[in-house]
Amino acid sequence: MCRTSIYDARNNFSNLVKLAESGEPVELTRYDKPVAIIISYEEYEKKITKENSGLQNGERNMLMF
Repeated sequence: MCRTSIYDARNNFSNLVKLAESGEPVELTRYDKPVAIIISYEEYEKKITKENSGLQNGERNMLMF
């Protein structure tokens, strides 16, 4: 997993998105503490599908934003 500060990510965002697209999650930090992760849309879909697989229909709708 690649790790970078939010400050540095602003200047290198396109490259970080390319890394995420290739399957490499990117951890974003603020004051050296993890605050967010950039992942590919494919990985996001896998996570959502996995989370939704055990839920009832009404519960699925609450997860989507």
